[in-house]
Amino acid sequence: MVINHSAASSTVSMMPHERVKALQHANNDLAPGYGAHNAAEQEAKFQEPPGQAGGDAQRAERRSAWRRSCGPRSAKTTLRAYLDQCSRAEKCRDDLCDCETVRTLRDQARLAQIEIVRYAKEHEAYKDRVAHLEQEISIAQQA
Repeated sequence: MVINHSAASSTVSMMPHERVKALQHANNDLAPGYGAHNAAEQEAKFQEPPGQAGGDAQRAERRSAWRRSCGPRSAKTTLRAYLDQCSRAEKCRDDLCDCETVRTLRDQARLAQIEIVRYAKEHEAYKDRVAHLEQEISIAQQA
């Protein structure tokens, strides 16, 4: 069973009700403007500030307009929004994986280039050593 119920953890091994809680938590983290906790904040915007009188009709109109635009969603709309959010999250994960792959390949290319330079220097050192030894052999043969 998965202990960490964050958005990054896997929900495969969770029980169905735990999976729903974890996904709701992840959705609230990803889209706080759609959560139920935000409805109370939106309702508070329509409350009259202390010390002001009147405006009941305006406040009621704003509240009803907000409820029409952001009110309860149908199950189909909620499911569609959830699936859209899942596909966007999957795309972001894929993009991140691609970025990490590119970064890893660049690091490997840099290391390979360092090794090539090191081997080239070593090759030159060996060539110089061989030339020096051949010169010593020719001097020794002449003597």
